[in-house]
Amino acid sequence: MSNVDTTGHPEPTPIPTPPDFPVTWETPDDERTPWELDRMHFPDPLPPLEGELWCRIFHNGFNPATEAYEMPMKGRARLMNTYLYSAIVPTVPPEEMEAQGKRSEEKLGAAIARLSELWHGEWLPEIQSHLAWWDAFDLRGATMSELLAHLDETIDR
Repeated sequence: MSNVDTTGHPEPTPIPTPPDFPVTWETPDDERTPWELDRMHFPDPLPPLEGELWCRIFHNGFNPATEAYEMPMKGRARLMNTYLYSAIVPTVPPEEMEAQGKRSEEKLGAAIARLSELWHGEWLPEIQSHLAWWDAFDLRGATMSELLAHLDETIDR
């Protein structure tokens, strides 16, 4: 019989890391997470900044969406040896998965019914304001401190 974690899910069996690909886990749970390398979108190593930005997309973009729509999962991303790995993990015990999934489907259905309104009234104007902000910045004329501040603001956006 396999061990069961605190959410009632069976504990995955860790696969030993090969000696030519050492991994230092950020948290103990990371070793038991079902990490996946997306060979279609990220087949090659990533520069550290790009990898960090993709990890933030999961944390600051994907996960708030899963919470807003009450999806029974969240995403995780980690840069391991410059390769981007991701995982989709459950957030509720197995016995709650179906009910949570139904609540999520209802919320998603309501959002889909308003998709045009949301796109034109909220999302597109916000995207356009970000694009205008980036277009207005003088990258070539910026000092190093201005570039660093611009990067910080870009990450926040």
